[in-house]
Amino acid sequence: VRGRGSLRHYALAGLLSGLAIAAKYNAFCVGAALFLAHFLGFPWRTSSWKHAIFNRNLWIGVALILVGFFLGCPYWILDFGTFYRDFQQLRANAASTDYLFAHLRPQNPGLVQLAGTFFPTILGIPLTFMCGLGLLHALWRRRPQDVLLTVFIIGYSAYIAPHNLVKPYYFVHVFPFLFLLAARTCVSLADRLVNARFRPALLVCALA
Repeated sequence: VRGRGSLRHYALAGLLSGLAIAAKYNAFCVGAALFLAHFLGFPWRTSSWKHAIFNRNLWIGVALILVGFFLGCPYWILDFGTFYRDFQQLRANAASTDYLFAHLRPQNPGLVQLAGTFFPTILGIPLTFMCGLGLLHALWRRRPQDVLLTVFIIGYSAYIAPHNLVKPYYFVHVFPFLFLLAARTCVSLADRLVNARFRPALLVCALA
């Protein structure tokens, strides 16, 4: 969507986002990424806000989010009453500390607490450090795909950070992107700082 912006890419992004949300409701931010990619990639120099908002490809993608959600969870239409009651129960469970999930109650909710306590507790300090380096590296590169990933990760984290109860599975759709950025940074550092003969060994140690 960000690079080419063809109807096929919007349609696939929308359909797969809908399926992801049906599998895990808090993956709604994946659907929000469609809007983010659209507006970041829109040719603003030759078009206006009106053309960006009322773009046909964008709204076909949004419609296919609903189609994908229906394919993955048809009962939100076939039996909406039961779906709504189950959804409300899930919300109550998510706010409970008795729901058999690891959780963290930060004393001072916010991004600093999230980065300084939550991620090190869940991922470990070394991996958290590499993920942080990956984010900084992406911000430094400032390529379109890096901007999209960093805005998505930081934006979602900023949304979750003020919550008084944070659980690891809230970030199940964010961790893969963080790990990709961390891995790319490891490879980039190995290329710059280590003799070619020792690079494979260094990468194996990083993975370990």
